[in-house]
Amino acid sequence: MLFVDVSALLWPDMHSSVIESSQFEALESRTFDDADPRPLKDLPWPALKGGCWIGSVEYLPDDLVRITPWSTGAAYGVGEEGNLVISHLGFSGLSVAQLCGGIDAGYLPPTGRTLAIVPAPEVGNGFFPVAVVEWLALHFPDVLLVMGAEWSLEQLLKRRNSRIAKLAKQWVDDGIEGPGLLQEWIDKRDIWSPDEVGRRLRIAPASARILLEHLGYVANGRGVFVRIATKDAMERRAEWFQAEEESMRQYFGDLDDEAWAEDEES
Repeated sequence: MLFVDVSALLWPDMHSSVIESSQFEALESRTFDDADPRPLKDLPWPALKGGCWIGSVEYLPDDLVRITPWSTGAAYGVGEEGNLVISHLGFSGLSVAQLCGGIDAGYLPPTGRTLAIVPAPEVGNGFFPVAVVEWLALHFPDVLLVMGAEWSLEQLLKRRNSRIAKLAKQWVDDGIEGPGLLQEWIDKRDIWSPDEVGRRLRIAPASARILLEHLGYVANGRGVFVRIATKDAMERRAEWFQAEEESMRQYFGDLDDEAWAEDEES
């Protein structure tokens, strides 16, 4: 993977820009192996430190190059076990191998093996941390019940060696720390195989099918789920967003209460 630092040439407005090929080729660049397991922030190049952001490189006629910054949302990669890995602030938390896996799987914009390092955007991404397994247990427990129907979800989460307790830790390690991040990743495709969703999230295909249904996908009879705007699918999807909105209000409300209490004490 070749990284080219264009951060000094672009404004941090997340719009595409066109520069001359000679100007692009004169910029500082580094090549790292596609299978490199180190996070970008740990690679020996200052341009990749901190919250670096990435853009696609497109070679145009007339010796021009178009740089298109990627979304300000979370960065989705694929780990060595085939699991989903999420980096919340820029791409610095992903390794080159995870980044390449995310590109090849279609979770990141299609591009070659040349990427641009672009200026960090001047906006936040609206992320709020929630333990997603516990959130699902509260709002959509049927996604998890197939993993241990002989126990209550409360018991499963407390049992250190239960599959759900292990899954909760794995998701935190993989960066899956908010229901919005999970929903954003699913929304990257109109058609999903439950087997792929299950493999990426480390859950059974049966759980993946239920998760897809909650997010408005419908089984088409050929083993895949399609996002279709039927009345039932739209209602199920609306329930997810309503639960997410309630969680966000509660999270930020708790923060406001804590801040108020601190002001009262000072």
